[in-house]
Amino acid sequence: MRLHKSAIIAASALLLTGMILSADSVSVTLTGAGPANDGTYYMLPYQLSVGGTDYNADCYDAFDEIQLNQTWQANELTLNDAATSGRFSGDKDALNGYEEVAWLSAQPTPTEASQVELQHAIWSVFDPQQYTIDASLQALFTTAQTDDFSGFDFNDYVFLEAIQGTGSLAQSFVIFMPSQGGGGQNPSETPEPGGTVPVLIGLGLIAISRMHGMSGVI
Repeated sequence: MRLHKSAIIAASALLLTGMILSADSVSVTLTGAGPANDGTYYMLPYQLSVGGTDYNADCYDAFDEIQLNQTWQANELTLNDAATSGRFSGDKDALNGYEEVAWLSAQPTPTEASQVELQHAIWSVFDPQQYTIDASLQALFTTAQTDDFSGFDFNDYVFLEAIQGTGSLAQSFVIFMPSQGGGGQNPSETPEPGGTVPVLIGLGLIAISRMHGMSGVI
């Protein structure tokens, strides 16, 4: 997800229409993001309300669009569901890609610099052309691609992917949800303070949007 620092916040929440809801669908609202940024976009963690419960989330989809306070319907997908029928299921070795997304999402980010690095790494799993892989980013990828994920419980992670409807899709997120039956991996972040959203709004007009390259800012 791309949160540009100079775009415009939508005046009201947007709801995708014409959607056929599945049994696993849930209402999702983007409630906050940042404060870490890479000079152009705000970074993880993003705050979501999922079925009325608040979660931190990481975005792994740089191809779609979303705005602050937007509400949409999404499917809650397990790892296998995502790999076989998810947004990126058509990619070569999609299962490994979704595994890398979940594993990367679990990595600690104690500083804003590490939040930027991790967000770039997660975006690069399914969109490898977006970022130059520097030494620190390459180290994350090397570990993710060579680790056998021994002891990592993917049941703790849910992939939220917007249901196809009219208009553009909302972006895709991965969330740590141990209530799904997993053994309890360490989530990457704790919730941001309650003042995060007002602070972001105070910085100026903000929106979340897709960008291909630094020159295509909306």
